[in-house]
Amino acid sequence: VPGRRVIRLSSVIALQKAIQSNQHAGLRDLVVNHKFVGCATPSHFLFQHQTKLYVANILPMTEELFYQLFAFDFGNFGTLKMQEALSLHELALLALQSAESGWTPEDGDREDLATQVADFLISKASMLSDYFAMNIDSDGRLMTLPLLLEKFVPNMDQLPMLILRLATEVEWSCEQECFETFGRELSRFYAYRPSLLPAQSTDAASQANNTKSQTETCFWNQRSYKWVTEHILLPAVRSRLLPPSSLGEDNNIVQLADLPELYKVFERC
Repeated sequence: VPGRRVIRLSSVIALQKAIQSNQHAGLRDLVVNHKFVGCATPSHFLFQHQTKLYVANILPMTEELFYQLFAFDFGNFGTLKMQEALSLHELALLALQSAESGWTPEDGDREDLATQVADFLISKASMLSDYFAMNIDSDGRLMTLPLLLEKFVPNMDQLPMLILRLATEVEWSCEQECFETFGRELSRFYAYRPSLLPAQSTDAASQANNTKSQTETCFWNQRSYKWVTEHILLPAVRSRLLPPSSLGEDNNIVQLADLPELYKVFERC
């Protein structure tokens, strides 16, 4: 592709090969050749494959999709530009104030911890910009995020937790593990979590919710989850996802009916 940077890092190539070797042929056929039927709930969609009807959980499927987009598009991400740069310190503090962070008084003062998180990510600013399209200005404010999929903006309510987890959950000391854990955290953030109500979040998170791509403004709450699922996410699933066998576990994809058998039931009625 003209203008695309060629990445020859052995660590990135290893991540890509692991995805390719772990794909499940049956699930691959399922996601490539399915027909979208509709959404059962904001987090589950119905699809048909041959004569069978299935229901699938969109969250684990898109989490894996975004990890794979991260691995195969490494170093070539577009950018989501914040309308207003956001303080890393404030974002980290918001995360530490949430129950999800698991913070306890024994961990130390939240303000001090937020400062440590911000300072650590600022120290990685050059790498974050070069590889991950995450740009941080000289005042420690986040200006851009990587654009993993055109026309898709993740749920920005999750941004504070992403900032905290990038500092605490990524294995920064080893290149391949760094890229893998960073990709997993980013895909966790990007995984589709439909927001059905107007955002009821803090000022910083609300500002983050007003992100836009360089080519098109795309606000989270302006698109219905059904439209996003059918027209943005599932086309990417069909064309890019190499599903691992784990995607078929934990009731992530469940067969509901076999249409010929269903017709026989109707005939008997």
